[in-house]
Amino acid sequence: MKKFYLLILVVLPYGGNAQDVDQHVIATAGNHAANGNLSLSWTIGEVIIETFEKPFAAVTQGLHQSQITIITLLKDLKVHSLKVYPNPTVDRVLIESTGKNQEFVLYNANGKIILMGKLERPIVELDFSSYATGTYLFRVMDISTHKIIKH
Repeated sequence: MKKFYLLILVVLPYGGNAQDVDQHVIATAGNHAANGNLSLSWTIGEVIIETFEKPFAAVTQGLHQSQITIITLLKDLKVHSLKVYPNPTVDRVLIESTGKNQEFVLYNANGKIILMGKLERPIVELDFSSYATGTYLFRVMDISTHKIIKH
């Protein structure tokens, strides 16, 4: 009986079917980074997926990402709307914002800061009567930038 087991142990590895796996990942994006004894590898979107089917089973190879979880470090990202009108203007501009205490900066066409402040109310009026005719940029920090034309 021992000879039979020995024969099986010797013959079985040579007679069995095995798959030679190529260690390449085919993906649309990815990268690898290493620092000391730490490493990180990632891929996105494997483009080759192959399915092998038999009457009793099916095996699919390739990357299958059925659920994506995105984790961010941002706290409560709030979307605020901002309206700047009338534009173009002659003497005044109204700034309507849904945010509170947002900082703003007004630049002239040369990039010089003309005015800085906070939007402390839902509608703020800016006096443009003393400014020269031209183009100005009104920037609300972390939200948007608007081009204002003064005639």
